[in-house]
Amino acid sequence: MKILKLFITLTLFVSVMFTFSCLHESLDESLEELETKLQSGANFKTATINTSNNYLLRGWNLHFVSSENGSKSMRCNRSHPQLWERFKFSSLGNSNYALLGNNNRYVCSENGSKSINCNRTNRGAWEKFLVDEVTTQNGFPIVTLKGNNGKYVSAEKNGNSMNCNRSSAAEWEKFELIEACGTLNFNFYSFDLETSWDNSDPKSSRAIDYNPNCVDGKGYLDQKSNGQYVFKCRSADGHRTELKEKLARGLYANRKMEYTAIVQNLPADGVTIAQVHNREVGNLEVNRPLLRVYIDDNKKIKVKVTTNSPDNTNGTYTTLPSSSGGIPYTSGAEIKLAIQIYNGKIYIDVSSSSSTTKLDLTVTPSSAWDDHKENYYLKAGVYTEGNNTEPKMTMSSFFYTDNSIM
Repeated sequence: MKILKLFITLTLFVSVMFTFSCLHESLDESLEELETKLQSGANFKTATINTSNNYLLRGWNLHFVSSENGSKSMRCNRSHPQLWERFKFSSLGNSNYALLGNNNRYVCSENGSKSINCNRTNRGAWEKFLVDEVTTQNGFPIVTLKGNNGKYVSAEKNGNSMNCNRSSAAEWEKFELIEACGTLNFNFYSFDLETSWDNSDPKSSRAIDYNPNCVDGKGYLDQKSNGQYVFKCRSADGHRTELKEKLARGLYANRKMEYTAIVQNLPADGVTIAQVHNREVGNLEVNRPLLRVYIDDNKKIKVKVTTNSPDNTNGTYTTLPSSSGGIPYTSGAEIKLAIQIYNGKIYIDVSSSSSTTKLDLTVTPSSAWDDHKENYYLKAGVYTEGNNTEPKMTMSSFFYTDNSIM
């Protein structure tokens, strides 16, 4: 009996010591991970990543990281993301991931000895990155990518080759992590979606969605089986469902918005389909856009330009072309629209399959807008001026290019 008791006691002792050893080892690993994060300057928040989804990485210069299809070193210089800019994250545990490009190759840090590439068939130490969320911006998490060499991935100036050789994470080492949705014909990623769909008063607070590419099955925005997006707004005057450029900038930040769409259910008093607006900053009040492209009550596509300061209660306008001009529009006809901001001016090109008439206009803001010159942003969608029907816009493509790379 004494021998049996001794055996049981020894067994329990060994079991306790083994458990303690495992806990000690686990604690060491946790402390090691914590030390890594402390050294990184991160706020310890683990990025929420769905390993089934495709993601985009947008750098400090407002451009997207490209795998370059593995043919050359990676760069952060794309304004319209396509397949080469999509990545999947494969979990390796403890907030570590391998990044898989569209070419079915993994991103490699190259141990910091040369620029990073997306050309590895297998995952080793050099293909392992610690992904931490440090803050949020524009509705998206901001993450850092830390290689096995203890250095951070950096999006270099002027869209040059990227490297994994920074000892700390500053602006160039932080990336917006954006879920990629929809077809390649749509680049809403630089826009929010603003809608008054659920508000009886269109002037009250409106709902904002930070990633319109991923909105589907809503009354105000739905993605069809063929990939097209359908925008709708309520019928009462002032209601809207519009894409709204996230970042307001001056007219020397060169960029271009262009789309192809059809508009149906035309309100009797007209509907706005695109705008160049201005954001309120500080004490600068904004009561109206600089310009808007609209289909008027006579079913003609025109442009209305505000000539006085936007902080005035009552606006003064110039209609382009004259009140008798414009593009005759038939409900359901295709519209091709482009608005380009370039070197201080705004270029507007509009055509429709319903007419041979085209709009080819250049707009320069009057001096009344000088106090607002750094705060312009683009909009597109439906903004009704009627009360009799819910206007609908079906987009078959939407492209946005930003040529102001830094």
